[in-house]
Amino acid sequence: MQQQRLRQQQQTQQQQRQQQQQREKQLSIPAESQFFRSSRKLRRDRRERVRPKIPIIKLPKLEQDPLTLRKKIEKERLVEAYAPYVIKKGKEIIVGRPTVKGRALRIGETIVRKTAAATFGVKKTGKKIKARKDPYAPSPLKYRAYKVVKGKKVPIKDTFIEKRKYRISTPGERKEITRKGIEKRSKKIW
Repeated sequence: MQQQRLRQQQQTQQQQRQQQQQREKQLSIPAESQFFRSSRKLRRDRRERVRPKIPIIKLPKLEQDPLTLRKKIEKERLVEAYAPYVIKKGKEIIVGRPTVKGRALRIGETIVRKTAAATFGVKKTGKKIKARKDPYAPSPLKYRAYKVVKGKKVPIKDTFIEKRKYRISTPGERKEITRKGIEKRSKKIW
């Protein structure tokens, strides 16, 4: 008796599983196939769309080749040499080899940006070197080209001073400042 009941239960469970699988197949297959059909239709519609024809305009031929019309790269020639320097603790320290003015200004600017020094500039060395010109000038937003004497702005040639709000902004600059300097600076702000 018990064995018959167990068999009946197993058969009913198996039938239920089969019915459930059939329901799932009936529900999922049409949905998927419909999706694929609709996407195929969309693709076909996109291909069949008529695209407007763009008229081709022929440009007149140039007498010269466009490559020769480009600005020519400047050749190296003898140029005045400048030595970059930085003012640290009131003393001028030359920080690089004599080079073109623009490159020398860049060297000075990078050192001022990374150290506590705030003033940099370039000096003529009196020598000439073979190089390309570098038309570079430091940003007037970060650096000023004048010093204040008795409340008046006096221009200085080839020397730049970092503006107050950009002075101590990098970790390298912070390392160089002593505790007393930090305290003094905080008193000035407040």
